[in-house]
Amino acid sequence: MPADQPTLAAVVRERTGVAWSRARKLVAEGRVTVDGERRLDPATRVSPEAVVVVNEHAPKVEKVRCREARSSSMTGTWSSSRSRRGC
Repeated sequence: MPADQPTLAAVVRERTGVAWSRARKLVAEGRVTVDGERRLDPATRVSPEAVVVVNEHAPKVEKVRCREARSSSMTGTWSSSRSRRGC
């Protein structure tokens, strides 16, 4: 989508009057749908024809927790089932 189209956070802010931080948080928590599908990226560009619905009382999206990284005191290395950067 072209960069001249507003971000999802901008549309949420315009329609609800909330602060930028709240608009981004509503999207990231999964409380906003675009054309019936939940969107989680506040920077997503939205076309003027898109149907954007904000439900501040919708359940939050469950966060996936990474396994706790373990440190080896002997070697000073980290081990984890996932990259620490991806957590």
